[in-house]
Amino acid sequence: MSKSNREFLGIWISKEIWLTKELTLLEKVLFVEIISLNNKAKGCWANNAYFAKFFGLSASRVSHVIASLIKKKFIVATYKDGQQRTIRPLRKHLTPLAEIAFDPCENSQHNNTVSNTTNTTSSIKLEDLEPETAPWPEQKKKRRKTLVSKEATELTEHLYKSILNRLPDMLKPNKNTWSLEMDRIIKLDGRTVEKIRSVIDYISRDNFWSSVILSPQSLRKSFDKIAIKLSAGAPVKHKTPVGKDGLTPRQRYFNSKKNGRNGTTP
Repeated sequence: MSKSNREFLGIWISKEIWLTKELTLLEKVLFVEIISLNNKAKGCWANNAYFAKFFGLSASRVSHVIASLIKKKFIVATYKDGQQRTIRPLRKHLTPLAEIAFDPCENSQHNNTVSNTTNTTSSIKLEDLEPETAPWPEQKKKRRKTLVSKEATELTEHLYKSILNRLPDMLKPNKNTWSLEMDRIIKLDGRTVEKIRSVIDYISRDNFWSSVILSPQSLRKSFDKIAIKLSAGAPVKHKTPVGKDGLTPRQRYFNSKKNGRNGTTP
């Protein structure tokens, strides 16, 4: 049914709706259109296809705007049998002075504003609308559980123990996050379990890399550099022994020379 066959006197936008900064202009006009289609007994049955045709928008854009109105608690949407939708405005956003023209919304597939009477207008009372706290089913987003391989979990534990031997006071990390990153090293980067384990063992013996690689993220970032050194047989950089005074032999020697005393060369 065309728009010209819709029998109503017009729409009225209250001052509160027109001046509110909470809604965009599109949300305002869609909201008052829902009010104009609202039926006291049945609500508004207009579907996204109708609104899309009426406003010249895509159905996905309409769906986004309606979802925003629901989130901002300007309308409530209920579903029958999981498909047929009914929309109602919430009473707190209407004023007693609002004269609202509405149609029975009988035809929900094309234009649900067909009226059995001519030039019929009515003033909807606030108590006839949905209460402000009208409940609607909240759909919780289900988080998809990402499964990690057994090998990734074992390598994560191996890396953690290796770091813990060097840093006993290390804060306990999020093992799930570490395992996910380790799983990416295996599956996305194509590293073998044996290669990863050998790199971790090399890191634990090397003075430089042992202070740099403190997580699977840093391991993944520098993996190639470490693997090249390991393949080339580069000597491991051991830490210089430190005495009880906290000084290396070389530091102790130069300190003794500075103070005018003889010392031993390193």
